[in-house]
Amino acid sequence: DDDSEEEEDEEEDDGRVAAAGGGDDDDWSDEKMFEMDDLVAAAFKSRLNDSKAAKQASAMSLVLKMRVLELIEVFLAHQKGSPLVMSLIEPLLDVCGGVGAERVGQSAQQRVSFNAKAATLFATRLCKPKSVPVLQTQEDREELVELVARLLSRLAQPHQGELVSPAIMLLLRIAGASAANGSKESLTPLLVAELTALLDKWAAKKHSNIRPTFFLHLAERQPAVAVALAPRAAELASDKDLSAFHRASLLEFILALVRQKQPLSDPAVAPHVKALMAALPAAVAASLEPMEKADKKVARCATAALDTAIKAAASFSDSGFAAHKLAATVQAFAEAPPVASNNGKKLRALCTRFLAAATPSKTPVKGSKGENGSKGSVKKAKLAA
Repeated sequence: DDDSEEEEDEEEDDGRVAAAGGGDDDDWSDEKMFEMDDLVAAAFKSRLNDSKAAKQASAMSLVLKMRVLELIEVFLAHQKGSPLVMSLIEPLLDVCGGVGAERVGQSAQQRVSFNAKAATLFATRLCKPKSVPVLQTQEDREELVELVARLLSRLAQPHQGELVSPAIMLLLRIAGASAANGSKESLTPLLVAELTALLDKWAAKKHSNIRPTFFLHLAERQPAVAVALAPRAAELASDKDLSAFHRASLLEFILALVRQKQPLSDPAVAPHVKALMAALPAAVAASLEPMEKADKKVARCATAALDTAIKAAASFSDSGFAAHKLAATVQAFAEAPPVASNNGKKLRALCTRFLAAATPSKTPVKGSKGENGSKGSVKKAKLAA
């Protein structure tokens, strides 16, 4: 009985296979085989057509993007004074950074060409105009501050610093031009608060994506804003727990700032300059700890500190820089073994220059006027004696 039941089941399975067309090979006639070939060919052709259509659409999209860049270039050439310039910064940053870029159907050469055109437009036409717009409304000024805050947050992202930094400098120029135009409220305190938060964040992290060159560019291109940030930089540099790299970067930022005496002579920034000169001696002293062995990072830090102190003593003694208070510290550093060796020749020369500036000589210069106002009075007095 069991055998008969198994035979009946096999017969049922064979019937189902035959009904589905999946029986013996004899059932696949030449006509059916040709029909299957046509279906397979049609499927491959459909896939190929879809791929070509996608490539064509992507190529047309690239052409459209290039035309949009040309349209933006025309706008920047004819509407330099429009506040709408600010609204172009973030979209162009996304384009230069490849955010949301479609690569289907685009060759590597096409992508490189498009990115190069977008980067050139962003860096030269947008961020370095000959004139900048002047903001007339409070809404535009608030938007500027918010935009600066968003861009500063992008500085900490990898591979963003070189692109974001020029945009921030542009916004600072716009803020300065708007303040000079007689706006009721200066944007500088709000912007300095954002920059101070960025500086603290950078100094607190041992390894940061924020490059210290951003602060150097700030000192060179926007000294009126940088001088308000400098006292905080000096306070951070005076922290002995700070790494030599961070301290050297802070002092180089201050050095780049004090080298520009003319912008710092503006009475409007005098309180910031005095605060900087009051905090600078502690920062210099923290950088001149006697070295037990030669260290490139410490030497770089000491070089920046001495250069800054020499420049401050020469140009900002009237602003409260007490150079004489650092004389003993500099003298002790000059006598340290690594500095006293042949490898410390540059540091010794800097120490000598600073000591000469901190303790000016009172010896009469040869050929100078005597006490009675006539030349050679000293020689005449000796002859009379």
